[in-house]
Amino acid sequence: MPQSSEGLIIAVVEDDPRIGELIHEEICDEGHCCRGFSTAEAFLNDVEQLNPDLVLMDLMLPGMDGLTDHGKQQPRISVSRT
Repeated sequence: MPQSSEGLIIAVVEDDPRIGELIHEEICDEGHCCRGFSTAEAFLNDVEQLNPDLVLMDLMLPGMDGLTDHGKQQPRISVSRT
């Protein structure tokens, strides 16, 4: 998913399809690219290729939960002024 010059690439990790769809629609309505994942494992398989600017992750996922996954990724924090 290429980064848009106008928007961010946002990954959403949510196992409830209704919640995931609502979040996806709101993100896209704001002009950002959104990629959804239903498990932390699926997200980890694609994270390097996707290289998201922001990750929204459910903390109570089945299998590997959001808290367990958090320790596997190095947080990247950047602040910019436009």
